[in-house]
Amino acid sequence: MNNYQDDLLGMFLTKPELLDITILKPQFFDKKHRIIFNAVKKSYHENKTIILEDIIAQKDVDMDLVVACASSTATTAYFEYYQDYAIREFKKKAVIATSKRLKDGEIDLDEYYKTVNDYSVLGASSSTKLSKDILIESISKHKKNIKFDKFTILEKKLNLKENDFVILAGGTGVGKSALALNLMDDLSKNYPCVYFNLEMVSEELYQRLISINSTFAAKTLEQYETLPQIKLEQVNNAIDSIASRKIDIVNNSITLDKLRSFIMTYKSDKHFIVFVDHIGLIGVRAKGSYERMTEIAKELRKISLDNNCTIIGLCQLNRDATKSNSKPNLAMLRDSGEIEQSASKVLFIWREDYDDYSIIIEKNRSGAKARIAIGYNKQNQIIYELSDKRDLRGG
Repeated sequence: MNNYQDDLLGMFLTKPELLDITILKPQFFDKKHRIIFNAVKKSYHENKTIILEDIIAQKDVDMDLVVACASSTATTAYFEYYQDYAIREFKKKAVIATSKRLKDGEIDLDEYYKTVNDYSVLGASSSTKLSKDILIESISKHKKNIKFDKFTILEKKLNLKENDFVILAGGTGVGKSALALNLMDDLSKNYPCVYFNLEMVSEELYQRLISINSTFAAKTLEQYETLPQIKLEQVNNAIDSIASRKIDIVNNSITLDKLRSFIMTYKSDKHFIVFVDHIGLIGVRAKGSYERMTEIAKELRKISLDNNCTIIGLCQLNRDATKSNSKPNLAMLRDSGEIEQSASKVLFIWREDYDDYSIIIEKNRSGAKARIAIGYNKQNQIIYELSDKRDLRGG
């Protein structure tokens, strides 16, 4: 990684939003790269974008080096890795230089240990000293609850809070994606939403959203150009409603690193909701199935805590669960060990017979288990809550 400084500056040039989250400081770069780093920061903070002409015009900037950095092919998905590498390299060089100063008699042993200790904490997480105000605030100001518009029973029973990591599980063809899209449609009226679509054809997802909002089945939407005026207006109103909200769809396959990078750099002044459909399709380096899901679950939990988002990840059931008619339990999650540990809440969409559906809350760190009866109209993909009478944990 001899050109890691080129690659880091290249990432800042192509995705300047990274400057808002980086912990890198000018001293982590050599002199030539440091000048460019300062110029890039200055341009971004003044213009909210990068203007290459302004950077090249800065005093002592190496124009050829700017071009080399801008030509870097390093992907921003590995930004954290490159950033950590830059900090480690700086520490290594700083400690060697400090040791030389001790050897040459320029500093004494006490100053040596103090300086080395200062370097050792660079890039480390900071701690919080507990005070009376902090302790009082912890019991008087609670994390905000996520507000639903349509799913009011679910809101009450689930008690979903900002930064939760939620698993939504179900068997193949039961309606996981349909429920996720209905939840996104509901939540997008109050929150920005990001939907990582790793399984459906993009057009199918869009059509499902239009069906949910227009109440028309897919077959009706396929006749869009020849619809009667009243139905056409209803469909167009549904389209306008969806387009007026802040909904981002990521349709291509994605690695865990790219997902993390997308969320870290997602621009939103408000808390946002992330859907991942489904987590088993996220690319990771781990090889074994259990190891893969362990890495994914741990990282998604960490991402939800470190960013201004709540994550709802869809999960398949294991093979044994698909052969059983027993009610959902956490052991049914595919490669369940770390998933059930990392998730703050686990929901199942469950079909007991042909048209008898429920949302079952099987794990709930901020509430009780519950069972919520729902209706599912497959024609228009609409899922809705039924009477509260059956909203009790079934035996």
